[in-house]
Parts: sequence; C-alpha cells; structure tokens
Amino acid sequence: MKKLLALIVSLCLLLGAVPALAEENLAGTYILDASPLGMPLKIYLNIDENNNFQWTNKLEGGVDKGHGTIGAEDGTYVMLYSDSTNDNLKMATFTVESGALVFSTRVPYGAAGVSPQINDEDPSQNQYPTAKKLVAEEALGLYVGSHQVEAMGSVIEYEYELELKVGAEYIFTSHFTVMGMAQEYIQQGSFSLMDGEIILNAPNLPEQKGTCQDGVINVNAYVSAQSKAGANITLKKATTAEAAGVYTGVKDMSAMGFYANATLKLDAVGGYTYESVIDGEAYTEQGTFTHENGKVVLTSDAEGAVPVEGVLEAKVLTIKMRIHSNVPMATQIPFYHENIQGTFTCEGEDELGIPHYSTLVLNADGTYSINVDDMYFEDGTFAAAPSPLGVSLSLTAADGTESVGMVSDTINITHNIDYSYNTLGFTYKK
Repeated sequence: MKKLLALIVSLCLLLGAVPALAEENLAGTYILDASPLGMPLKIYLNIDENNNFQWTNKLEGGVDKGHGTIGAEDGTYVMLYSDSTNDNLKMATFTVESGALVFSTRVPYGAAGVSPQINDEDPSQNQYPTAKKLVAEEALGLYVGSHQVEAMGSVIEYEYELELKVGAEYIFTSHFTVMGMAQEYIQQGSFSLMDGEIILNAPNLPEQKGTCQDGVINVNAYVSAQSKAGANITLKKATTAEAAGVYTGVKDMSAMGFYANATLKLDAVGGYTYESVIDGEAYTEQGTFTHENGKVVLTSDAEGAVPVEGVLEAKVLTIKMRIHSNVPMATQIPFYHENIQGTFTCEGEDELGIPHYSTLVLNADGTYSINVDDMYFEDGTFAAAPSPLGVSLSLTAADGTESVGMVSDTINITHNIDYSYNTLGFTYKK
C-alpha cells in the first residue's frame, strides 16, 4: 500500500493531476480534536466541491496551515500538499469511516503536525487523528433538563444532559437516585436534524424522535437502563456552559479579625447562587448571569439590584460581591473554578520504574501544598493564566522553585519529588 501511495503522489507531481475521487462526497468543514493525542488543540479542515483542502486554526478567518488537493485509490484518500516536491513529499492519508476522516499517517499542520499514537502491545488502543464533519452547526452544544416521577412510593428526580457534537454524534447522560443509591445512565449514538425534527439513534434502541427549535429540544428519550419506554423530556440549550461550575474564594479580613469563605455556583442556563460564610453566619443571594468574551455579569433577584460585572479568565473569576448582610459594600474576591480547587491525587513512575504517589491540594486562598510518598513536602502559591493550549497552572514554592503545567479535566504538571530537585510528571485527578 505504501508503494502504491508513493506512486500515486509521484504521478500527481509529475502530471499535475490527482487520481479520480471515489464516490464519497467529502465537501464540507471538519474539526480535528487533537486532545486524545495529547494536544489540547482543535484544528479546522475545509474541503470544497473540487476536492481542494485547507487546514486552518479558526472556523472563520483563520491562518492557512496547509492546503492542496485530495485524491483516492481503492478507498484510501491522499492529501497532497501544494508545497510537496519529488524530493520532499508532503502528504497525509486517510479513510472515511461513518462520515469521519481517520488519518493513518501524520497530518502536517503548519510547521508542526498531528500524529497517530500506536500501542504496540495492544493495537485496540491505537488512536488516530480523526476529523469529524460539522453538520447542524446552529444546534450543536449542550442541553440540560430535569423531571420527576413517582415510583416505588418515592419521588425520583432525573437530571440529564444531551450534547450534540461535531460529526452528528451525541451523548446523553442521566443522573438519578434510587433507594439512596446514585445512578448514572449514559447513551451514545448519532443524530439527524432536518426541518426542526431531531432523531437520536443509539445501538439496540428504537429511534428517539422529537423537535429541536429555538434552543429547546423536546424528545421521547430513554432516561435509564431499566426504561421500557421513552419519557417525554424537555431540554434547554446551555448558553452559559463554558462558565458553569462551582467557584470558591476567600476574602482575608484578618485585620478585622475574620475571614469570609465564599462559594459561587454558576449553572449552564444562566442562573447563579452565592453564599458567604463568616464565623458560621451565612449571607446568600441568587439570580441570573450572562457570560460573553470573558465578561460575567451577575444580576441578583433582589428588588432594585444593580448588575455586578466581573472578569473570567483561565478558570479564575474576579468580581466584587457582598460578604455579609450588614455590610452593604461589595468587596473584590478572586474565585477559583472547581478544576483548580480541592484535593487531587495521582501516581507516577520514574525512570527506574519506581512508583511515586502524590497529593496536590489547591486552596481557595491561592495557596497549595504537595505531598509525595509522605517523604517530600512542598507548599507555596499558585496562579492560573491563559495559554495557546488552554489554561496554564504555575506553582511557586516557598523557596522560589516554579512548576508549570496544564489544566483540563485533569492537571498535568511536572514538579519535584524529593529534596534533591528530581522531578516527575504527574496527571492529577480529583
């Protein structure tokens, strides 16, 4: 196959043409998420009706990261880049699987590239760069909802999320509690959307039909593994999903003899709750919020409330909030998202194969501590900042040593494991 592809490319270069395309219509916009390959990066691919392609860094108005023409032979597609030569072939090969482009070779992207991850011991764990087609773009995103039913003499509340994803894929997650036991039901499949009608197709389940209009989905869906019939549920688009989460902060008022421990919860559909606790006494409020271009505006439900504006950047929300019912003036507090708050643990292995167990604690006052094997201890302050690859987390120890890592659903960071300044990379999870 490699010789065949090389021959195809050589002919392309010599004849200034590409092999005829198969019947598959590739035209459209695709998104390649490189996160599963260790790169928290999304790149975009545009293919026109004449089988010309271009990689870019943005959905619209991006930078050209490589372009050329696509040809095919026996179901294998060849991307031939415009700057390829006989002496330096620049190409990528892929197959089409369920509408997605699955690359078996490295994908050149600007001065870099995205490569497959091959597991020689277990080929089933191989991961290939995969570009998924962007369809029903206006409807993509997260939808949330809930409902209650009476069963077995009690009320069961279902809370669920439906995410419509690139590649016409979806994932539906339902959470509920039965007899004190928390349950989770996950359903995955493909969806179609036409003229406001949505159909969810999952393996071993009948079609789940409904409507999708104006950010609201009404669908007859299965909400648990025990469901014998679908339930009519309503979900609303999570317009504030990017900002949603639990944020905690501490206001140091030690000069006056106290601290305020504050918690701000932002939900996915624009609602918030807030609590500040001082010596066991709580001040609370709730209301609505908006989030746009890093600006968060909270509006309390209290009569005559004035909107409060803050800045959300790199998982840190800085905003002025009241801390006590008897203190009318608001005070500025940095709130840290739950992804950079709390206790995180992990296990790493050094070059000699020796395992090391570590605990990382990130506190709401911006301090941290590390415990490796109950033998190495470190504490200091931390800071989060935006970076081209996402959110960067830096730890500055009391002795000035700095460790820098990345935050996603996990914290990936390299730091000291002993007092001889030997280091090891860790992937922390809660």
